[in-house]
Amino acid sequence: MFLRLEDVPDSGRAFDIRFPLPDLLADDGHQLLVGDVRLSGRVAPGHGGLELRARLSAQTRLPCSRCLEPFETGLDAAVELTLVGDAVEFGEVEAEMSPEDADVFYAEEGRVDFARIANEQILLELPLKPICDRSCLGLCPSCGANRNRIECDCRGADLDPRLVPLLQFKKGKTDDS
Repeated sequence: MFLRLEDVPDSGRAFDIRFPLPDLLADDGHQLLVGDVRLSGRVAPGHGGLELRARLSAQTRLPCSRCLEPFETGLDAAVELTLVGDAVEFGEVEAEMSPEDADVFYAEEGRVDFARIANEQILLELPLKPICDRSCLGLCPSCGANRNRIECDCRGADLDPRLVPLLQFKKGKTDDS
């Protein structure tokens, strides 16, 4: 899915496209996306290049950070980028990136690759600690059992003796009172 910068008229161009991103993999090597990505919006001439304003939606399959079970969730994000022609080569000098540069997308050879934009935006929108459900109990720290499925017998069995005073304080049974 490409758009040539020179093909965008002064009045702009609307788009609504669906496409697969088969190369987008999770850290564990499994496919991250379920189904196609949808990108819909408008490209129009603006300050410093072409202004892209769009919505990105996709279904993702992520591992829960508490119980490690995979779950599906929807992803919906606003995309606002300034599309410009090829980037200037910086050579060996390190260039400092300003916050304004974060919204700039460099179109190689004057072509905007919507798959590259979608890939980048999906990775930016993924939660740092995905959780399958707010009430997820996670894994038992002692035996590793998924506490959403079974109740193990080792709850509190390996309590660190240094934490016992804190547990008593939490229960309101301190010796100072």
